[in-house]
Amino acid sequence: MEQPQEHILACLSSAPSNAKIIRTAATMARAFHCSFTALFVQTPNYEAMPEADRERLRANVRLAQSLGAAVETVFGDDVSYQIAEYARLSGVTKIVIGRSAVTRKHPWSKPTLTEKLIAMAPNMDIHIIPDAYVDGAYRAQKAKRDSRGLLRDWAVSLGILCLATLMGYAFSRVGFTEANIIAIYLLAVLLTSMATSTRSSYILSAVG
Repeated sequence: MEQPQEHILACLSSAPSNAKIIRTAATMARAFHCSFTALFVQTPNYEAMPEADRERLRANVRLAQSLGAAVETVFGDDVSYQIAEYARLSGVTKIVIGRSAVTRKHPWSKPTLTEKLIAMAPNMDIHIIPDAYVDGAYRAQKAKRDSRGLLRDWAVSLGILCLATLMGYAFSRVGFTEANIIAIYLLAVLLTSMATSTRSSYILSAVG
């Protein structure tokens, strides 16, 4: 039985370490003598991307093209879903992606992009490249620019706290003990950590 043709997919981004991912995928494609695709998932946040990041992304695209990749762009909110779906429809056999510098703060925190991709494509060979370029300043600048996400997280935190306060008041009126009311606030902090992604929202919830 003839073995299926390999197809390597590299995930494009504006990250400083993305060039390493592209080169690794290109090396694998040469070794397997197979197709090589570089995929960029354009999310709604792309319009707000700073010019420096756009230029870095363009440089990564040029690098991929110079190494023989067919560059493709798909559009959507869920990056991991778009990668998995493109891979499924295009006959991709191996995905090369960088390990996100963002890790789970708690076991109940939202899964990272890499974890979600592994769950969505369980039969795909996924090669995770360690991010040796730990650029804290780069991540911090992106976080500061995402003011809409910060405001959303604050609103969610305040909403959960208000709901917990109302429930606590109702419980106290019907005679529940103080321990039960404290448990409501602990649950509110847990829900906030699951529903938000900024550190300030956790602090706001804990202080509240």
